[in-house]
Amino acid sequence: MKRILITGASGMVGKHLLKSLKSKKNILISPTKKELNLLDKKLTIKYISRTKPDIIIHCAAIVGGILFNKNNQTRMLSENLEINNNLINTAYNLGIKRLINFSSSCVYPNTNNKHKEKEIFDGNYEKTNEGYALSKFFSMKLCKFINEDKKFKYKTLIPCNLYGPGDTFDPKRSHLISSAIIKVSSAKKNRDSTVVIWGSGKVKREFLFCSDLANFVKFSMHNFNKMPDFINVGTKTNLSVLDYYKLICKTVNYYPKFKFDKSKPDGVYQKKLDTSLQNKLKWKNKVDISTGLKQTYNFYLKHYAKN
Repeated sequence: MKRILITGASGMVGKHLLKSLKSKKNILISPTKKELNLLDKKLTIKYISRTKPDIIIHCAAIVGGILFNKNNQTRMLSENLEINNNLINTAYNLGIKRLINFSSSCVYPNTNNKHKEKEIFDGNYEKTNEGYALSKFFSMKLCKFINEDKKFKYKTLIPCNLYGPGDTFDPKRSHLISSAIIKVSSAKKNRDSTVVIWGSGKVKREFLFCSDLANFVKFSMHNFNKMPDFINVGTKTNLSVLDYYKLICKTVNYYPKFKFDKSKPDGVYQKKLDTSLQNKLKWKNKVDISTGLKQTYNFYLKHYAKN
């Protein structure tokens, strides 16, 4: 029986991890932020010493959309840096041998090529997301150094953009898909003929459904020794922002005109991951974009639309 500690269990990914890993063979430890505040190192040491997990899945982070990240660079760097340092170093010092760390595609250089794992340490981050990227870079480097002690295996997953039920539908912090659902749904409700899209609408993004990522974590735990230290987790989907808006209009069944606010940042032109290592492990996502959008929209209707 494995004792599995999941940080950030109340977030979108964490909730899907709890479902995916629920088993008679697993004891899931899923503290709230009040029970385990990772910004408090003493509390972190005390909690992990008491719960004694066999493996830690670390997906806790301060996150936001492009404008939130751009306007909160100091917080995104300093708080995420502290969270990652406290959790990973505590696990190492207490002898926790296995850990799965979550990074982000923002650690890759600002280029238009498919991103391969070997490019991780090349730098040149996209400026609107630099603080968050640096904090994730630190966590990966720390795990890499810890792995030099062969008794430890700290793996880092680098997923593309994520979406799904449990996503953030706060207009100030939401990402592309949740933000678009809010805008198109509101336009339908208010019978607005126009929806404003930030930026040019031309930049491309790759999205993975959150339950697929949870399933990859479960797959990783069963194939831990085969896993490289760093691995991209992605899909074949690589659509423009405008394409996603059109798909969401189809999902919501409302078709407004689009207006582009080019005073807002686009971010990097493309964030497509190279999934060669993932393919070698013979894993691929199951949820297609249309099905995922329907489930995400239904979640929004149930939990947010009435508000």
